This record gives sequence, structure tokens and C-alpha cells, in this order.
Amino acid sequence: MKNLVHILLIFFISNTIDAQEVTINLSKGASKLFFDLESNSKLSTSVGLSLHQNKHAIGVNYNHYFFKYNQSITSSDQLFLNYQNNINSLNFNYQYYIGNIDQLRFDVGFIVGISFFDISGNLFNNQGLSYQNYSYDQWDDLGYFTENNFETSLSELNLDQINNYPHYFFSFGPSASCSFTIIENLDLNVKTIYRKNSIDLLDNVNSKNSRSIPFETNDDNQIDLFVGLTFNLSPKKQIDSDSLMSIIEEITEDNFSQNTINNNKLKVVQSKEATSEKELITKDEYILNFFKVFSDTIQEDLKIDFNNISDTNLILSSHDKIVMENDNFEEPIDTLKSIEVLNKDLTINTYYLIVGVFSQSSNLKTLANSLDISSENTFIKDGLYYLYLNKSNELNEIRQLRDNLDVECWIYSEK
Repeated sequence: MKNLVHILLIFFISNTIDAQEVTINLSKGASKLFFDLESNSKLSTSVGLSLHQNKHAIGVNYNHYFFKYNQSITSSDQLFLNYQNNINSLNFNYQYYIGNIDQLRFDVGFIVGISFFDISGNLFNNQGLSYQNYSYDQWDDLGYFTENNFETSLSELNLDQINNYPHYFFSFGPSASCSFTIIENLDLNVKTIYRKNSIDLLDNVNSKNSRSIPFETNDDNQIDLFVGLTFNLSPKKQIDSDSLMSIIEEITEDNFSQNTINNNKLKVVQSKEATSEKELITKDEYILNFFKVFSDTIQEDLKIDFNNISDTNLILSSHDKIVMENDNFEEPIDTLKSIEVLNKDLTINTYYLIVGVFSQSSNLKTLANSLDISSENTFIKDGLYYLYLNKSNELNEIRQLRDNLDVECWIYSEK
């Protein structure tokens, strides 16, 4: 059983490389059989691994839990009632996100599992003596302890003489969960599961019931309740298309307002240098940011009215600053030639916000689907496929979009 769990977990992990989110869950809980005997469960343990894709999640988890009879045994007639059931279960589950209420997240799902079990009881002591042959007062001396001494394997003994006595069963049923984020990548969650079990042996009762043990149903369906912690192993967050568009629109509006200038005076100062080797900054960046007004004017009118700037002197400094101040303008013809040369050399760059580079287009489509962006946001260079979130001729716009996202991305410049 343990080897099977290890193999399935390794297979599951190997297929989560391109996942949007991978989470691991550690939970403790209890279960209640539905409800043949007075039984309860000891504290159960659940360990699970899940792969999340948009609103969907698939996962695998391992459960280990006990059932035992919950009453005290006071006579030999009750010996057959007393039992403890040790169960190991491997489950596959699917969950669907249905929404939030404030900071609470709600999911519903479905679970399918296979379980291996063994029932033990107190019919014989370790010397093979039957407690039924002795009085209740003598059981203590024979080693009988109702709480922790289950020496007889009822599964192996098969008191009801069932042909091909099973040691495993299948289960399936719906689930519901609620989670609350404590800190980034760590959630507190509560999950409940209703299991339809395929056998009626978990509480040592079956349809033949040769021991005349009272029961109300012919199955051992159960309800599980687990409380635990969920750790997000993938820090990347989903990019919602609506949120992305709102960010782009907000940045575009900000840039429009920042580009509104006073016609009589213009002062532009470089405020930031490139901080990453992944940003490809060219000499035209300054022209784009600081001379855009001049460039647009030249391209539209192809001339300058020197009557309007006769009292203006254009000064270019070596400290990446450009200042226009009121002063005498003595050589307008030379200035016009300088601006014409500047316009001639001007080339408009396209800036891309790159989220991945691949040698195979299928891998690009997988990442695009996980980020919920169009796989058509692609270009090919040097045999590699580039996936981008957005492109623009404005470097500041792409920078602001990058700074507002929580995914790993970088800026690529193309003339």
C-alpha cells in the first residue's frame, strides 16, 4: 500500500511542472459511521497534494484513521461488539471553486478512493485463551483491556464465514470545503466528505450477521470532517484577464495625463536608470520619452513656426536633461537642421512584456492557458517562441504593467 502511494505521488508531482498552483494539505479530523453501532473514530490524519488550474483542482490524498466501539464491555455477551478498525485509504478528488464571501473561499467536489482495512477485537488473549470461558472479574488477570488491547484479528478469523473475505473496499461521494488565507501561501481550511462505502464490515457488521449484532443499515457509509493547513508550493498567482485589462487601461490613462504639457515651457528630467539586465534600453528610449512632443509635431507639420519660438533657446545637456527656457534665439535655422536630423534618425521601438520563452509551441500554449491569456500573443525569434502579456510603443506603460503584476516577467525591446 505504501509503495503504491509513493508511486502515485511521484507520478502526480511529475505532471505538475506547468501547473498554475500546486498545494499540499496537512489535516487532522474525525469520522462517523452512518450509523450501525455506537462507534467513533480516533483522530485521523490526511495528507494531500493538489493541482489547481483556474477554478478547477485535482488531487490525491492519503488518509489513515481508526474506528472503534464506543461503549464499555461488562459481560461475555458483549465481546463480539468490541472492535477496532485500522484503515489506510488512497483517494483521488476533484474540486471546483464556487466563490468567496469576504475572505472565505468555498469549493465543492467529488472524491473516489480505495481503502485497505483490518478489524481486530478482544476474543482471545496472547496465550490463546478465550475470554468467553472466564468470568468478567477474571479478565483483568488474563490481560483484557477494553481500550488498547485488541489481540484478535477479526478479519483473519472471519467469524461470519464470508467467502473471499475482502480486506479492501471502494468509496465515493461529494465533498465541500471552506478556506481562509492566514498569510501568503498558507490557508486554514475545513473540509467535509460523505463517503458511500462498498462494504458493511467497517464496524464488524454485515448482512449475514451470524453473531446477531444489532444494526440499522446494510452499509457503512461515513461522514469525515477535517481541519488543516494548505501550503501553496507555487508562488505565482493567476492572471485574470479582466484584471489585466483594467490595469492596462489605468496605466494608459496615467500616461496620457503625464504627457500633457505646457506649450510655453517644457522640462523633462531622467528619473530612473535601468535596474535589470533583462531590460533592453536603447539610446532611442530618451528620444521616445523626452522628445515625443517634438517628434509628433515634426511628423504632422514637417515644419516649425519660428515666430512662436523666437524667444526660446533649446539646450541639450550631457546629464540626460532637456530644458526649454525663455531666452534669445539667435540661430533658428541651425536649430531646425538639428531637429530634422534628430527626426531622421528616430526609430519607434516596440516593447513586449515577456512571461516565457520556449523551444516548442506546445509548451507555450500550456503556459498561456495556465495564465489565462491568449496563445496568439506570440512572436518567433532565433527559433524560439516568445509569449507576451502586452506590447506597446511606450516603455513606461510596459514598466508600470510589469510592476503591477505578481508573475515573473521581463521587458524585450524590438526596433
